[in-house]
Amino acid sequence: MYSYKELSELAGYTSRVTDLLNAMDDVKKGVYHKKLVSSASTEENAKLLQGRGKVIESEEIRFDKVPLISPNGDVLIKSMSFNVEPGKHLLVVGPNGCGKSSLFRILGGLWPVYGGTVYKPRESEFTYIPQRPYLCRGTLRDQVIYPDSNKDMLAKNITDADLRAMLKVVDMGHIVEREGGWETVREWRDALSGGDKQRIAMARLFYHKPKYAILDESTSAVTLEIEKVFYDRATGE
Repeated sequence: MYSYKELSELAGYTSRVTDLLNAMDDVKKGVYHKKLVSSASTEENAKLLQGRGKVIESEEIRFDKVPLISPNGDVLIKSMSFNVEPGKHLLVVGPNGCGKSSLFRILGGLWPVYGGTVYKPRESEFTYIPQRPYLCRGTLRDQVIYPDSNKDMLAKNITDADLRAMLKVVDMGHIVEREGGWETVREWRDALSGGDKQRIAMARLFYHKPKYAILDESTSAVTLEIEKVFYDRATGE
């Protein structure tokens, strides 16, 4: 029960190493073939790649017959439809390479929409928290309020005491004293552990309070207790 996350992560690494070894064997034999994730033919791929979908601002997140296609042309899913209304939750599961993160990239506008219609709220109303959250070069305070500045934080009537309370929710209130105060500047991506980085990202979510939060294995390095507290607080905001 307590090792399932580690075993799942190990399985992903094992799969990637196996693919690498198989590819190296093919290189030695002079064999090259492009491995498509989907079973779509080349003609079908070309037809999908020629299409263009629409992106419409909406109060909900909804995909209407949207294909998931990687930048190199692999068709992960020919057509996907789902919707998430405010206050509702959606769990996306599947093996490595099936298109989970691809779905988030399309929603975030990083990948083009090759067909169908994507309904999504304004960018300020949803946020994405990856497994390895981005930490900027700056003060400890900057890590929690990113991408806001200190001036933006004060304009929202949020104080350092409020930030500390957010960190305490995920059992990280001690980091302010441990690191020497809110004004301490470090290369935080190297100074913090994986679990600390994810807890910072959790506090960042509490700070911004978006309408929607996309969590991409964002609790993989914390305990089950912290994970439960985080989800309870996030769904109660």
